[in-house]
Amino acid sequence: MNGIRRLVLQNVRPRTLCAHYSARAAPQRPKQTRLSAQSNLGPSAMSAHQVFAPLTKGCPVFKISQPITVLREPQQFYKQLIHGIKHAQRHICLSSLYIGSEETELVAELKNALARNTKLQVRVLLDCLRGTRTDSAGMSSAALLAPLVQQFGEERVQVFMYHTPALSGLSKQAWPQRYNETFGLQHIKAYIFDDDVIISGANLSRDYFTNRQDRYMRISDPQFSDYFVRLVSTIGQFSFRVLNGDQATGYKLEMADGVADPTRDPREFVREANELMVQFLHRAEIEHAVEAGSISEHDTLAIPTVQMRQLGITQDESHMREFFELVHAFARNYKSRSLMASAYFNFSDQYKRSVLDSASRWDLLVASPQANGFYTAQGISQYIPDMYSIIEHEFAHMA
Repeated sequence: MNGIRRLVLQNVRPRTLCAHYSARAAPQRPKQTRLSAQSNLGPSAMSAHQVFAPLTKGCPVFKISQPITVLREPQQFYKQLIHGIKHAQRHICLSSLYIGSEETELVAELKNALARNTKLQVRVLLDCLRGTRTDSAGMSSAALLAPLVQQFGEERVQVFMYHTPALSGLSKQAWPQRYNETFGLQHIKAYIFDDDVIISGANLSRDYFTNRQDRYMRISDPQFSDYFVRLVSTIGQFSFRVLNGDQATGYKLEMADGVADPTRDPREFVREANELMVQFLHRAEIEHAVEAGSISEHDTLAIPTVQMRQLGITQDESHMREFFELVHAFARNYKSRSLMASAYFNFSDQYKRSVLDSASRWDLLVASPQANGFYTAQGISQYIPDMYSIIEHEFAHMA
Protein backbone atom coordinates (compact mmCIF):
# COMPACT_ATOMS: atom_id res chain seq x y z
CA MET A 1 0.00 0.00 0.00
CA ASN A 2 1.24 3.47 -0.77
CA GLY A 3 2.54 5.63 2.02
CA ILE A 4 1.23 8.52 4.07
CA ARG A 5 2.69 11.37 6.04
CA ARG A 6 1.63 12.86 9.33
CA LEU A 7 2.15 16.49 10.24
CA VAL A 8 1.47 17.53 13.83
CA LEU A 9 0.85 21.25 14.19
CA GLN A 10 0.80 22.42 17.76
CA ASN A 11 0.38 25.99 18.91
CA VAL A 12 1.71 27.34 22.20
CA ARG A 13 -1.36 26.11 24.07
CA PRO A 14 -2.39 22.64 22.80
CA ARG A 15 -5.95 21.37 23.35
CA THR A 16 -7.89 18.07 23.17
CA LEU A 17 -10.60 16.49 20.95
CA CYS A 18 -13.54 18.58 19.83
CA ALA A 19 -16.89 17.16 18.81
CA HIS A 20 -18.35 16.58 15.43
CA TYR A 21 -21.77 17.66 14.39
CA SER A 22 -24.88 19.64 14.88
CA ALA A 23 -28.45 20.51 14.17
CA ARG A 24 -30.32 22.60 11.65
CA ALA A 25 -33.60 24.33 12.29
CA ALA A 26 -36.45 24.50 9.80
CA PRO A 27 -36.87 27.64 7.62
CA GLN A 28 -39.00 29.33 10.31
CA ARG A 29 -36.54 28.62 13.06
CA PRO A 30 -36.53 30.01 16.58
CA LYS A 31 -33.55 32.07 17.66
CA GLN A 32 -30.59 29.94 18.59
CA THR A 33 -27.39 30.69 20.45
CA ARG A 34 -24.52 31.43 18.10
CA LEU A 35 -20.88 30.89 18.96
CA SER A 36 -18.24 33.11 17.40
CA ALA A 37 -14.50 33.45 17.79
CA GLN A 38 -15.15 36.14 20.40
CA SER A 39 -17.35 33.94 22.60
CA ASN A 40 -16.13 33.25 26.13
CA LEU A 41 -18.27 30.39 27.34
CA GLY A 42 -17.23 28.18 30.21
CA PRO A 43 -17.10 24.39 29.96
CA SER A 44 -20.60 23.96 31.35
CA ALA A 45 -22.21 26.70 29.26
CA MET A 46 -22.48 24.75 25.99
CA SER A 47 -22.17 21.17 24.87
CA ALA A 48 -20.12 20.32 21.79
CA HIS A 49 -23.42 19.37 20.17
CA GLN A 50 -24.64 22.95 20.53
CA VAL A 51 -21.33 24.48 19.54
CA PHE A 52 -21.33 22.96 16.08
CA ALA A 53 -25.02 23.51 15.35
CA PRO A 54 -24.33 26.53 13.07
CA LEU A 55 -22.62 24.22 10.56
CA THR A 56 -26.04 23.20 9.28
CA LYS A 57 -26.96 26.72 8.21
CA GLY A 58 -27.56 27.02 4.48
CA CYS A 59 -27.15 23.28 3.77
CA PRO A 60 -29.41 20.25 3.46
CA VAL A 61 -29.19 18.00 6.52
CA PHE A 62 -29.83 14.26 6.59
CA LYS A 63 -30.37 12.29 9.78
CA ILE A 64 -28.78 8.89 9.10
CA SER A 65 -30.47 6.07 10.98
CA GLN A 66 -28.57 3.10 9.53
CA PRO A 67 -24.96 2.30 10.51
CA ILE A 68 -22.36 3.82 8.18
CA THR A 69 -19.98 1.26 6.69
CA VAL A 70 -16.35 2.27 6.34
CA LEU A 71 -14.58 0.34 3.58
CA ARG A 72 -10.94 -0.38 4.36
CA GLU A 73 -9.19 -1.44 1.16
CA PRO A 74 -9.25 -0.58 -2.57
CA GLN A 75 -10.21 -4.18 -3.39
CA GLN A 76 -13.19 -3.93 -1.03
CA PHE A 77 -14.22 -0.69 -2.73
CA TYR A 78 -14.23 -2.40 -6.12
CA LYS A 79 -16.20 -5.39 -4.81
CA GLN A 80 -18.83 -3.04 -3.39
CA LEU A 81 -19.12 -1.27 -6.75
CA ILE A 82 -19.68 -4.57 -8.57
CA HIS A 83 -22.12 -5.72 -5.90
CA GLY A 84 -24.07 -2.48 -6.21
CA ILE A 85 -24.27 -2.75 -9.99
CA LYS A 86 -25.46 -6.37 -9.85
CA HIS A 87 -28.14 -5.76 -7.22
CA ALA A 88 -29.51 -2.31 -8.10
CA GLN A 89 -33.20 -2.47 -9.02
CA ARG A 90 -34.11 1.14 -9.88
CA HIS A 91 -31.07 3.26 -10.64
CA ILE A 92 -27.30 3.41 -10.75
CA CYS A 93 -25.63 6.79 -10.59
CA LEU A 94 -21.84 7.11 -10.90
CA SER A 95 -20.04 10.44 -10.51
CA SER A 96 -16.28 10.49 -10.93
CA LEU A 97 -13.46 12.42 -12.55
CA TYR A 98 -13.16 9.63 -15.13
CA ILE A 99 -13.54 5.90 -15.76
CA GLY A 100 -10.29 4.18 -16.65
CA SER A 101 -10.20 3.18 -20.31
CA GLU A 102 -9.15 -0.32 -19.17
CA GLU A 103 -12.29 -0.83 -17.04
CA THR A 104 -14.06 -3.10 -19.51
CA GLU A 105 -15.25 -5.41 -16.70
CA LEU A 106 -17.00 -2.55 -14.90
CA VAL A 107 -18.74 -1.45 -18.10
CA ALA A 108 -19.64 -5.06 -18.91
CA GLU A 109 -21.33 -5.36 -15.50
CA LEU A 110 -23.35 -2.21 -16.28
CA LYS A 111 -24.35 -3.72 -19.61
CA ASN A 112 -25.40 -7.00 -18.01
CA ALA A 113 -27.42 -5.22 -15.31
CA LEU A 114 -29.27 -3.14 -17.92
CA ALA A 115 -29.99 -6.27 -19.97
CA ARG A 116 -31.33 -8.18 -16.94
CA ASN A 117 -33.58 -5.40 -15.65
CA THR A 118 -35.47 -3.33 -18.23
CA LYS A 119 -36.56 -0.86 -15.53
CA LEU A 120 -33.00 -0.03 -14.45
CA GLN A 121 -31.67 3.45 -15.27
CA VAL A 122 -28.00 4.44 -15.34
CA ARG A 123 -26.55 7.95 -15.03
CA VAL A 124 -22.84 8.71 -15.27
CA LEU A 125 -21.24 12.11 -14.65
CA LEU A 126 -17.58 12.62 -15.60
CA ASP A 127 -15.30 15.53 -16.36
CA CYS A 128 -15.26 16.32 -20.06
CA LEU A 129 -11.55 17.10 -20.38
CA ARG A 130 -10.45 14.04 -18.40
CA GLY A 131 -13.19 11.81 -19.75
CA THR A 132 -12.22 12.47 -23.37
CA ARG A 133 -8.45 12.18 -22.84
CA THR A 134 -7.21 9.22 -24.86
CA ASP A 135 -4.73 6.54 -23.86
CA SER A 136 -2.03 5.08 -26.11
CA ALA A 137 -4.65 2.95 -27.87
CA GLY A 138 -6.91 5.93 -28.53
CA MET A 139 -9.51 4.83 -25.96
CA SER A 140 -11.25 7.19 -23.50
CA SER A 141 -13.99 7.11 -20.87
CA ALA A 142 -16.44 8.58 -23.38
CA ALA A 143 -15.62 5.95 -26.01
CA LEU A 144 -15.96 3.21 -23.40
CA LEU A 145 -19.47 4.29 -22.38
CA ALA A 146 -20.95 5.40 -25.71
CA PRO A 147 -21.98 1.83 -26.76
CA LEU A 148 -24.22 1.60 -23.67
CA VAL A 149 -26.10 4.71 -24.83
CA GLN A 150 -26.44 3.26 -28.32
CA GLN A 151 -27.65 -0.15 -27.13
CA PHE A 152 -30.11 0.93 -24.41
CA GLY A 153 -31.02 4.46 -25.47
CA GLU A 154 -30.88 7.80 -23.65
CA GLU A 155 -34.13 6.96 -21.87
CA ARG A 156 -32.19 4.44 -19.78
CA VAL A 157 -28.53 5.47 -20.04
CA GLN A 158 -27.31 9.04 -19.71
CA VAL A 159 -23.61 9.91 -19.76
CA PHE A 160 -22.82 13.52 -18.85
CA MET A 161 -19.50 15.30 -19.39
CA TYR A 162 -19.13 18.56 -17.46
CA HIS A 163 -16.86 21.08 -19.18
CA THR A 164 -15.28 24.01 -17.36
CA PRO A 165 -16.20 27.47 -18.71
CA ALA A 166 -12.64 28.63 -18.00
CA LEU A 167 -11.31 26.94 -21.15
CA SER A 168 -12.91 28.17 -24.36
CA GLY A 169 -12.19 29.64 -27.76
CA LEU A 170 -8.58 29.71 -28.92
CA SER A 171 -7.21 28.71 -25.51
CA LYS A 172 -9.06 25.40 -25.71
CA GLN A 173 -7.40 24.68 -29.03
CA ALA A 174 -3.98 25.72 -27.77
CA TRP A 175 -3.75 23.64 -24.59
CA PRO A 176 -2.99 19.92 -25.08
CA GLN A 177 -4.66 17.05 -23.26
CA ARG A 178 -3.67 16.57 -19.61
CA TYR A 179 -2.43 20.17 -19.24
CA ASN A 180 -5.86 21.60 -20.15
CA GLU A 181 -7.27 19.96 -17.01
CA THR A 182 -5.57 22.61 -14.86
CA PHE A 183 -8.36 25.06 -15.83
CA GLY A 184 -11.03 23.21 -13.83
CA LEU A 185 -12.55 19.77 -13.32
CA GLN A 186 -15.70 17.94 -12.24
CA HIS A 187 -14.49 16.16 -9.12
CA ILE A 188 -17.54 14.68 -7.35
CA LYS A 189 -16.87 11.07 -6.30
CA ALA A 190 -20.21 9.50 -5.36
CA TYR A 191 -21.53 6.09 -6.40
CA ILE A 192 -25.24 5.44 -5.88
CA PHE A 193 -27.10 2.14 -6.12
CA ASP A 194 -30.78 2.59 -5.23
CA ASP A 195 -30.68 3.74 -1.57
CA ASP A 196 -26.95 3.09 -1.04
CA VAL A 197 -24.33 5.82 -1.52
CA ILE A 198 -20.58 5.26 -1.52
CA ILE A 199 -18.78 8.55 -0.92
CA SER A 200 -15.11 8.47 -1.77
CA GLY A 201 -12.16 10.34 -3.20
CA ALA A 202 -11.39 7.44 -5.53
CA ASN A 203 -11.89 7.44 -9.28
CA LEU A 204 -13.08 4.44 -11.28
CA SER A 205 -9.76 3.12 -12.53
CA ARG A 206 -7.49 0.16 -11.92
CA ASP A 207 -4.99 1.81 -9.57
CA TYR A 208 -7.85 2.94 -7.30
CA PHE A 209 -9.12 -0.66 -7.24
CA THR A 210 -5.78 -2.26 -6.40
CA ASN A 211 -3.05 -0.27 -4.63
CA ARG A 212 -4.16 3.35 -4.25
CA GLN A 213 -5.63 3.83 -0.79
CA ASP A 214 -8.48 6.30 -0.39
CA ARG A 215 -11.44 6.82 1.94
CA TYR A 216 -14.76 5.11 1.29
CA MET A 217 -17.99 5.36 3.28
CA ARG A 218 -21.22 3.57 2.40
CA ILE A 219 -24.36 5.29 3.64
CA SER A 220 -27.80 3.73 3.25
CA ASP A 221 -30.57 6.31 3.23
CA PRO A 222 -33.22 6.92 0.52
CA GLN A 223 -33.32 10.70 0.94
CA PHE A 224 -29.53 11.00 0.99
CA SER A 225 -29.17 8.92 -2.18
CA ASP A 226 -31.96 10.90 -3.86
CA TYR A 227 -30.06 14.13 -3.13
CA PHE A 228 -27.02 12.87 -5.04
CA VAL A 229 -29.06 11.53 -7.94
CA ARG A 230 -30.73 14.91 -8.28
CA LEU A 231 -27.38 16.71 -7.95
CA VAL A 232 -25.93 14.65 -10.81
CA SER A 233 -29.06 15.19 -12.89
CA THR A 234 -28.91 18.94 -12.30
CA ILE A 235 -25.26 19.15 -13.36
CA GLY A 236 -26.17 16.96 -16.31
CA GLN A 237 -28.55 19.65 -17.53
CA PHE A 238 -25.60 21.92 -18.34
CA SER A 239 -23.12 19.21 -19.35
CA PHE A 240 -22.33 17.61 -22.69
CA ARG A 241 -24.16 14.36 -23.38
CA VAL A 242 -22.21 11.41 -24.77
CA LEU A 243 -23.83 9.85 -27.82
CA ASN A 244 -22.72 7.10 -30.14
CA GLY A 245 -21.58 8.56 -33.44
CA ASP A 246 -18.16 9.66 -34.61
CA GLN A 247 -16.21 6.76 -36.17
CA ALA A 248 -12.83 8.26 -35.30
CA THR A 249 -13.45 8.70 -31.56
CA GLY A 250 -16.33 6.26 -31.06
CA TYR A 251 -18.68 8.93 -29.69
CA LYS A 252 -19.97 12.48 -30.14
CA LEU A 253 -20.75 15.22 -27.62
CA GLU A 254 -23.89 17.34 -27.66
CA MET A 255 -25.32 20.01 -25.38
CA ALA A 256 -29.05 19.95 -24.64
CA ASP A 257 -31.14 22.23 -26.83
CA GLY A 258 -31.21 25.80 -25.55
CA VAL A 259 -28.20 25.38 -23.23
CA ALA A 260 -25.13 27.55 -23.85
CA ASP A 261 -21.94 25.76 -24.92
CA PRO A 262 -19.19 26.51 -22.32
CA THR A 263 -16.51 26.38 -25.03
CA ARG A 264 -18.27 29.01 -27.19
CA ASP A 265 -20.27 31.21 -24.84
CA PRO A 266 -18.79 30.74 -21.35
CA ARG A 267 -20.43 33.85 -19.88
CA GLU A 268 -23.96 32.73 -20.78
CA PHE A 269 -23.11 29.20 -19.71
CA VAL A 270 -22.09 30.42 -16.24
CA ARG A 271 -25.30 32.40 -15.89
CA GLU A 272 -27.51 29.44 -16.85
CA ALA A 273 -25.56 26.90 -14.78
CA ASN A 274 -25.55 29.16 -11.72
CA GLU A 275 -29.31 29.59 -11.95
CA LEU A 276 -29.89 25.84 -12.10
CA MET A 277 -27.54 25.12 -9.20
CA VAL A 278 -28.95 27.87 -6.99
CA GLN A 279 -32.46 26.48 -7.56
CA PHE A 280 -31.31 22.95 -6.74
CA LEU A 281 -29.44 23.93 -3.57
CA HIS A 282 -32.26 26.17 -2.31
CA ARG A 283 -34.84 23.43 -2.83
CA ALA A 284 -32.59 20.83 -1.14
CA GLU A 285 -32.06 23.08 1.88
CA ILE A 286 -35.81 23.61 2.33
CA GLU A 287 -36.78 19.98 1.75
CA HIS A 288 -34.12 18.59 4.06
CA ALA A 289 -34.28 20.95 7.00
CA VAL A 290 -34.15 19.32 10.45
CA GLU A 291 -35.86 20.70 13.52
CA ALA A 292 -33.19 21.51 16.10
CA GLY A 293 -35.27 20.02 18.89
CA SER A 294 -35.62 16.70 17.07
CA ILE A 295 -31.88 15.90 17.18
CA SER A 296 -30.21 14.15 20.07
CA GLU A 297 -26.54 13.95 21.02
CA HIS A 298 -26.48 10.42 19.59
CA ASP A 299 -27.75 11.26 16.10
CA THR A 300 -25.52 11.12 13.04
CA LEU A 301 -26.05 13.92 10.54
CA ALA A 302 -24.79 13.99 6.96
CA ILE A 303 -24.38 17.51 5.52
CA PRO A 304 -23.32 17.48 1.84
CA THR A 305 -21.82 20.69 0.47
CA VAL A 306 -21.10 21.80 -3.11
CA GLN A 307 -18.22 23.93 -4.38
CA MET A 308 -18.31 25.26 -7.98
CA ARG A 309 -16.52 28.59 -7.71
CA GLN A 310 -16.37 29.09 -11.49
CA LEU A 311 -20.18 29.05 -11.43
CA GLY A 312 -20.45 31.28 -8.36
CA ILE A 313 -21.32 28.39 -6.01
CA THR A 314 -19.21 28.50 -2.81
CA GLN A 315 -21.28 26.48 -0.33
CA ASP A 316 -18.38 24.27 0.78
CA GLU A 317 -16.04 27.24 1.13
CA SER A 318 -18.49 29.01 3.44
CA HIS A 319 -19.09 25.82 5.40
CA MET A 320 -15.36 25.27 5.99
CA ARG A 321 -14.80 28.87 7.00
CA GLU A 322 -17.45 28.54 9.70
CA PHE A 323 -16.03 25.18 10.74
CA PHE A 324 -12.60 26.70 11.39
CA GLU A 325 -14.16 29.57 13.33
CA LEU A 326 -16.15 27.19 15.52
CA VAL A 327 -13.14 24.97 16.17
CA HIS A 328 -11.13 27.98 17.26
CA ALA A 329 -13.92 29.26 19.54
CA PHE A 330 -14.43 25.80 21.00
CA ALA A 331 -10.69 25.35 21.64
CA ARG A 332 -10.50 28.60 23.60
CA ASN A 333 -12.69 27.02 26.29
CA TYR A 334 -11.98 23.29 25.93
CA LYS A 335 -8.79 21.33 25.33
CA SER A 336 -9.08 20.51 21.65
CA ARG A 337 -7.35 18.26 19.16
CA SER A 338 -8.51 18.48 15.54
CA LEU A 339 -7.81 15.90 12.84
CA MET A 340 -7.75 16.51 9.09
CA ALA A 341 -6.77 14.30 6.15
CA SER A 342 -5.99 15.49 2.63
CA ALA A 343 -4.57 13.49 -0.26
CA TYR A 344 -3.14 16.65 -1.82
CA PHE A 345 -1.84 19.18 0.67
CA ASN A 346 -2.41 22.51 -1.04
CA PHE A 347 -4.33 24.72 1.40
CA SER A 348 -5.57 28.13 0.38
CA ASP A 349 -4.02 31.04 2.28
CA GLN A 350 -7.27 31.36 4.24
CA TYR A 351 -7.16 27.72 5.37
CA LYS A 352 -3.48 28.00 6.30
CA ARG A 353 -4.15 30.98 8.55
CA SER A 354 -7.22 29.29 10.05
CA VAL A 355 -5.13 26.28 11.11
CA LEU A 356 -2.03 28.19 12.19
CA ASP A 357 -3.96 30.79 14.21
CA SER A 358 -6.29 28.25 15.80
CA ALA A 359 -6.27 27.63 19.53
CA SER A 360 -6.66 23.91 18.75
CA ARG A 361 -3.91 21.39 18.19
CA TRP A 362 -4.06 20.06 14.62
CA ASP A 363 -3.02 16.65 13.29
CA LEU A 364 -2.86 16.60 9.49
CA LEU A 365 -2.64 13.35 7.52
CA VAL A 366 -1.29 13.73 3.97
CA ALA A 367 -0.07 11.46 1.19
CA SER A 368 3.58 10.66 0.60
CA PRO A 369 5.14 11.38 -2.83
CA GLN A 370 4.96 7.67 -3.68
CA ALA A 371 1.17 7.77 -3.30
CA ASN A 372 0.82 10.59 -5.83
CA GLY A 373 -0.51 9.59 -9.23
CA PHE A 374 2.27 11.62 -10.90
CA TYR A 375 5.09 9.83 -9.02
CA THR A 376 6.13 7.78 -12.06
CA ALA A 377 5.07 10.37 -14.66
CA GLN A 378 7.33 11.65 -17.42
CA GLY A 379 8.16 15.22 -18.37
CA ILE A 380 7.26 18.17 -16.18
CA SER A 381 4.53 16.16 -14.41
CA GLN A 382 7.16 14.09 -12.57
CA TYR A 383 7.95 17.12 -10.40
CA ILE A 384 4.39 17.49 -9.05
CA PRO A 385 4.93 15.17 -6.01
CA ASP A 386 8.03 17.20 -5.10
CA MET A 387 5.97 20.37 -5.34
CA TYR A 388 3.56 19.03 -2.69
CA SER A 389 6.50 18.07 -0.47
CA ILE A 390 7.82 21.63 -0.70
CA ILE A 391 4.39 23.04 0.21
CA GLU A 392 4.21 20.69 3.21
CA HIS A 393 7.70 21.66 4.35
CA GLU A 394 6.97 25.39 4.07
CA PHE A 395 3.70 25.00 5.97
CA ALA A 396 5.36 23.01 8.76
CA HIS A 397 8.05 25.68 8.96
CA MET A 398 5.36 28.38 9.32
CA ALA A 399 3.95 26.49 12.30
